[in-house]
Amino acid sequence: MSFLGYTTKDVECYPLAASGPTVASPATAWTWGSWVEIVPANTVTVDFVITHLVALEFPTAVTDTRLQTVFQLGIGAAGSEVAIISIPVSWYIDSTVGHLAPWIFPLPTPRKVTANSRVAVRVAHSVATASTFGSCKIVYIKLPYT
Repeated sequence: MSFLGYTTKDVECYPLAASGPTVASPATAWTWGSWVEIVPANTVTVDFVITHLVALEFPTAVTDTRLQTVFQLGIGAAGSEVAIISIPVSWYIDSTVGHLAPWIFPLPTPRKVTANSRVAVRVAHSVATASTFGSCKIVYIKLPYT
């Protein structure tokens, strides 16, 4: 099926048949956590555009509070990542009733990434409580469209 010049076989998710990595914010408000690899180098062997980030918020000690989080996607070797997009989120958590926030973030502008690039994610959070976000994945479209 063709849509906007690409077919459904061009749209993929990584990791596909595996859990995505967990990323954590430090216990200091608005401090970046460490970069965590989502896509290893030499895995996607054609140029591609990232269209979505997927993550799952795990319960924190902070409940009944409006929170703010910023995710960053970056490319480059471990220790040399360069941010390519920041994704801000404002949300409310009520983990006392078992609420988990599964998120699918469409990027306002898809980000083109060169073939064989390593993709990583990191996060900063508005409260001085370490927060973890799991199952981090990207949705991407392979280029050129076929």
